[in-house]
Amino acid sequence: MITCCVRTRRARPARPRNRTNRRGAALIEIMAAMSVMVIALTGVAGMTVHAGRRASTLASTAGRTAAQTQVVDQLMVVPYNVLPSKAGCTSITTLPYPHRRCVTVTDVSFRRRQVQVAFTPSNRLLKPDTLVFERTRGVSSSPLN
Repeated sequence: MITCCVRTRRARPARPRNRTNRRGAALIEIMAAMSVMVIALTGVAGMTVHAGRRASTLASTAGRTAAQTQVVDQLMVVPYNVLPSKAGCTSITTLPYPHRRCVTVTDVSFRRRQVQVAFTPSNRLLKPDTLVFERTRGVSSSPLN
């Protein structure tokens, strides 16, 4: 009887491919990824600076509105005869709205005065603003006057 052996080949472990042609590829990939990240972070930094400036401008605008309202309210309650004494310029250095304020009182007629308030902000991002309103002398309704 003839016996035959079938020889099976053992699978050889796969040899790694030649690594010599992959040398430095990881370094190039990392440099490309870093370049993309730098470009993205530069854009984010620019947007952050812009948002900070905008927030500062909005805070100054809110301070301006509050200061203007306060000044007009004060000049509206001052007695008519005292209005000319309020004319002149004042510098305000406190936050949130450092500015220079100039008040001018002009007689329009016998019973009317025009009040002009000019605001010049210290912050160059804000534009100067002027408010104009008129005050009238009330008619006395007392029979004793």
